[in-house]
Amino acid sequence: MVIIVCEDERLHQQSIQEHIDCWAEETGHEGIKTLIFTSGEDLLAQWDKGLNADILLMDIFFQDEMDGMAAAGQIRRRDEALPIVFVTNSEAYAKDGYALRAFRYLKKPLRYEDI
Repeated sequence: MVIIVCEDERLHQQSIQEHIDCWAEETGHEGIKTLIFTSGEDLLAQWDKGLNADILLMDIFFQDEMDGMAAAGQIRRRDEALPIVFVTNSEAYAKDGYALRAFRYLKKPLRYEDI
């Protein structure tokens, strides 16, 4: 299983990674690979090179020009089945996220129970 985390804040990257690792250990899931990207542009560049995933955990606000909603929209056009989970501090974009058929919309800081 490949999990992509697109998050620019190091603290949240580490927290999400720790939650995924604990979940995998507790549930006996082996072979989980977590890939972390710090911008939507970096993620899309790798996606264009053939990157695939089983789930995408996407922040919405980035320091770069492209926000997570725009990046997720481009990914959605390329992969209609990929579960996209928005993980953000703001609930203001929930409606937009569901327009992209988001699987979930989770508030930061992400809790272990959310995984």
